[in-house]
Amino acid sequence: MSMLRGDLEMGATGTVTHVDGNRVYAFGHPFLNLGPASFAMTRARVFTVLPSLDTSMKIATLGPVIGTMTQDRSTAVGGLLGTGPRELEVNITLTSGSAPERKLKFFVIHDQLLTPLFAYVSILNSLIAYERQTGTLTVQASGRVSFGGGDEVEIDDMFSGEAAVPLAAAGITAPVGLAAGNEFRAALAERLDVNLRVTEEPEAATIERAWLDTTRPRPGATHTLSVQLRHYRGATETVTMPIEMPAQTAGPLTLLISDAATLNSLEQRDLKPAKPASWSALLAQMNTVRRNNRLYVRLIATTPGAVVGGDTLPALPASVRTVLDEDKTVASAPVTKTVVGAWERRVTRALRGSRELTITLRPGSAASNPVSR
Repeated sequence: MSMLRGDLEMGATGTVTHVDGNRVYAFGHPFLNLGPASFAMTRARVFTVLPSLDTSMKIATLGPVIGTMTQDRSTAVGGLLGTGPRELEVNITLTSGSAPERKLKFFVIHDQLLTPLFAYVSILNSLIAYERQTGTLTVQASGRVSFGGGDEVEIDDMFSGEAAVPLAAAGITAPVGLAAGNEFRAALAERLDVNLRVTEEPEAATIERAWLDTTRPRPGATHTLSVQLRHYRGATETVTMPIEMPAQTAGPLTLLISDAATLNSLEQRDLKPAKPASWSALLAQMNTVRRNNRLYVRLIATTPGAVVGGDTLPALPASVRTVLDEDKTVASAPVTKTVVGAWERRVTRALRGSRELTITLRPGSAASNPVSR
């Protein structure tokens, strides 16, 4: 019974108890006691037996697929000879500065609990097998996860540091796990294609300083934001991006320049983003997940709002908030801060850190000298 096969194999072998036509009963005991299952049934070759008065062991290997194991019960496992089950196909292209390009292929069991786990195992062991396990690494990942019917999640991220390998494996397979456990529809990934570029040095940068080209930004005007990044070993780099100020917002605002982790923390703590209310919304959320190789800029106003029916409604008038608070038939949650502007830029390194600028928008204000922080 195969859980993961291809360039890496993980599964279980056991005794065939009875064959009735194309029906196969085996083991005489449960495997994982999953109940209804969808394991690939394979031939098995036993190389030798290690006898023991305590627990004897067979040294065996998996062979070609000959059917599908459909039941994993307390008394036996059972299945049908013939075609194999649907599986997640994982294709990995591994590129390293110290070795030639390698291509790996795996087939992972289709199961709500086990598919995310063994997809993670396939990525993790591919990196461990060909790259060092200790010390600093940088893993750049690109590719896509396909769920069939044109539903896809793009992968474009970078992981750097001593924990780069497990973080990369977890980040790449996160959409597989989120989809498998979603409450809207059955959605097990059908294909995972990923390109991994590995270097044995930290390709990371810290957000050190940020400034606008003016101390008096104007509503509706476009200003230039400059951000200084400090690389590992001290080299610096300055990136710029245009920031268009909202035309209908005035008063003090906070301009947040941050990495993915800081923005995630802020959203969970203060902004309270709405949870997806459908499969299409979950798919969109997975495609907009925060990535380590992005510079995120958010213009934030302290204006109350609410999350209603899975949608975030920022900057609500007091009369609307009163109606929502009094209507007990509608689930709502308060929001204390509102994002009035959002920008991001892809960079070539994994970013860390954050900076904040406090700005005040006044209609008709004139530009002046830049300020940094």
